Amino acid sequence: MNWFLYLSLSFILVSYLCSLRIFGLKASSPELHYLLRAFSYFLLFAFLAECFGIAWPRKIYLFTPFARSNQWFYNIFHFLSYLFYLWFFLRVLPLPGIKKAVRILSFIYLLVALINFTFIQGPLQLNTFTDLLACFIMVFLSIAYYYQLLYAKEIVPLQRDPIFWISTGLLIYHLGSMMGLFLINVMNVISNEKARNIHFIIQFSAVLMYINYSIAFVCMKKK
Repeated sequence: MNWFLYLSLSFILVSYLCSLRIFGLKASSPELHYLLRAFSYFLLFAFLAECFGIAWPRKIYLFTPFARSNQWFYNIFHFLSYLFYLWFFLRVLPLPGIKKAVRILSFIYLLVALINFTFIQGPLQLNTFTDLLACFIMVFLSIAYYYQLLYAKEIVPLQRDPIFWISTGLLIYHLGSMMGLFLINVMNVISNEKARNIHFIIQFSAVLMYINYSIAFVCMKKK
């Protein structure tokens, strides 16, 4: 399935290139413009990180004293990515009750991630327990944004709302990942081949997520 790995990488690149559009648009909302520019930088970070993650077991590790496995890198990459997502939703969810929930979830995630990385699954094994918690949090935050839209004072045209598309992409990916991570913990013991098929489903969910990210930036009107 290496071909699909590179295909998914190309979708990350496409979403980043689409995000560059935000730098040529006038800021109808300075806060939204700031957040979307930050998201563009995050997409560049994600693309470069995935390139490194792919290259590590093929070439880079040969020039280091470390093992071939890149699980340690993805544990760190996922951790940083979810910290960004938590910060992002903290800014786009202004309702006091939801904002407080985001702060509490951020603390819980940070605590669990550090304990799991240090003492339980460790840095050299993919931290699926932490990722599973992150999936639940991202699903909750995506739905929380939909809830916020229902109570918005103004009618928001969803087809032109970039945060809606970003939230939808996150929801699709993390629902797929949530089911996949549940199954991987069982299938890795039963059948490695079935575990690889589940990884394929998670990667496909990621492609759908980055397609939604691309739409988020393409859908915005020029002012």
